[in-house]
Amino acid sequence: MYKLREVKYEDYEAIKLLTNNKENIHLHENVSYMDKDFFDRMLLNESIRWYAVEKDAQLHAFILFELDVPNKIIHINRFTIDAEYKDKGLDEHLYSKVERLAERKSFIKMQTEISTSEVDVYDFFESKGWVNASNESYVFIMNK
Repeated sequence: MYKLREVKYEDYEAIKLLTNNKENIHLHENVSYMDKDFFDRMLLNESIRWYAVEKDAQLHAFILFELDVPNKIIHINRFTIDAEYKDKGLDEHLYSKVERLAERKSFIKMQTEISTSEVDVYDFFESKGWVNASNESYVFIMNK
């Protein structure tokens, strides 16, 4: 059974492995490697939310996003799925968590940048109603 939960300090190695594996599904073709300083800064940042999906105590996906509360915007920074779990619905599981939070907190927009050759990433966001705003920038306007 899959479990959605917040990322914690003990997850560093698992998050690093997911991030650093180029075979996994990422928002960006050239995803930057996960280092400990970045990981620690993200966990301490009050505006950052970080969720992971685990099965049998192993992480298989995560989403990292920032809440811009004054402007009511969510920016998705990282969205990574283990390639072996690509068609298991983990992307839906994580995305619905962000979308529910956005609705509950009355956010008006979600945005991200996508720069990958993985067509499924674009298809996923476009199937949710996201539009290509410019170059690599994708946006989703809430409650439209």
